[in-house]
Amino acid sequence: VEIKSGVCEQLASCDFETGLCGFQNLKTDFDWKRTSYNVELFGAPQFDHTTNSRGGFYLWMDRRQTTKGRKARIESELMLVDIRCVSFWYYMNNTVDAQLNVYIRDPRSDTYNLIWSNDQIHGSFWVLKEITVRPNMTVYGTNRFTIVYEAVVGSKTGDLAIDDLTTRSGNCLSTTPPQNMYQCLDGTL
Repeated sequence: VEIKSGVCEQLASCDFETGLCGFQNLKTDFDWKRTSYNVELFGAPQFDHTTNSRGGFYLWMDRRQTTKGRKARIESELMLVDIRCVSFWYYMNNTVDAQLNVYIRDPRSDTYNLIWSNDQIHGSFWVLKEITVRPNMTVYGTNRFTIVYEAVVGSKTGDLAIDDLTTRSGNCLSTTPPQNMYQCLDGTL
């Protein structure tokens, strides 16, 4: 048993600045690669999300993986079943033809439940995604689960990256204001 001072690290959370934290690559077709900007990685993010610098780190799907359908998966450590907010930043540049999937995995039955998927290009910038996860113990048959991030290669090369993965207890808070929340006195928005 080790006792440390300070704030405990959140499970299933990582900014990749000093490593993979509690995440590990699963045995799939290829691995997510922890990297920072490199001129040889044409099309990869020039800046990470955490530090907004070329020296910052993120996870990257190697664009040289060109066989359609090949997968890379990285998995969090085990967490107790609870309502959680899964939050992460992702980067899919203009030439990417790939898919990013997020799963809840029951380690006992090795079943994957898709909770989010995206194959849309967003341009050369980081995009925030938040997902409220409500794992059901009776469905999964266990009181523990993991979060799995999966990159799937499409029919052409491109760049896909993720950074600042966080998981915290409770629902995600919406940052989008309700419709018509801000109206001018003349009724216009």
